[in-house]
Amino acid sequence: MRQNMNSDSWKRGLRRDKRGVSPVIAVILMVAITVVLAAVLYVMVGSLVPDGTNMPTTVSLDVEREDMDTLRMEFISTSSPVKWSGIRIIVEGDGPVQSYVLNSDCNGYEGDGSLELNLTDYSGSGCNQRINQGDYISVEGFDQGIQYIFIIFDTENEGKVGESIYNT
Repeated sequence: MRQNMNSDSWKRGLRRDKRGVSPVIAVILMVAITVVLAAVLYVMVGSLVPDGTNMPTTVSLDVEREDMDTLRMEFISTSSPVKWSGIRIIVEGDGPVQSYVLNSDCNGYEGDGSLELNLTDYSGSGCNQRINQGDYISVEGFDQGIQYIFIIFDTENEGKVGESIYNT
């Protein structure tokens, strides 16, 4: 049976008991604090880093001379999938700006300029195929001694995704 302690003896007994919090409770408290701190840091850092869905599409391309009459516009990489049918190629040169879109046969681009743009798609034919590394467009009919600026527009997202400058 338990003895009744007066208030002074109870205080003396409390002072002698130096065990503190049990080890199980201490571990549970430490884990709970760690989880709360990790959640707070995740929310803080997550708001600073933009998510990938809002990142603009970019296309890296390289323009080189293929032979005396032909330039080769090769696609090096794309940051997100872009379809052949979804791009418009703008060419700025010495004359008026020229605009080209994929033709109905999906093997080249046609437009209001004098250049001929032929498509070489290594991933397969079809208007809905996406652009892959190594795919290229041959550009014929350019004039010598002119700086050409090739601008790639994504018509689905209505934005410029790539640009390359070439001096003939």
